[in-house]
Amino acid sequence: MTKLGMDYPTKWGRGYVARFARNIIHTYFMGPYVRYLTTLEVRGAENIVGDGPFIFVANHASNADTIILMTALPVRARDAPWSPRPVDSFFMNASDAFKTVLVFTRFP
Repeated sequence: MTKLGMDYPTKWGRGYVARFARNIIHTYFMGPYVRYLTTLEVRGAENIVGDGPFIFVANHASNADTIILMTALPVRARDAPWSPRPVDSFFMNASDAFKTVLVFTRFP
């Protein structure tokens, strides 16, 4: 049985298959949807030089911050973000936990 909560395995989310699927999801579905719903303005992208590491911070307003920030990131930096998500909201159901790791690269 799949472990849930704090014990949910997330290492697979950093693998090649998950990164490839995430890129497809963001490029063809989530990114266009965010751009349709919002006015996305990126400032300072020219300052992101080199291979990193970088810290990107959003002024947290809602759970939509994650997808908006990932849409605003350059493609080469989109796969790197890892941030915690509330266990009680995202990791208590196997389906939600899987989607959270696959689409948003998050951990409990």
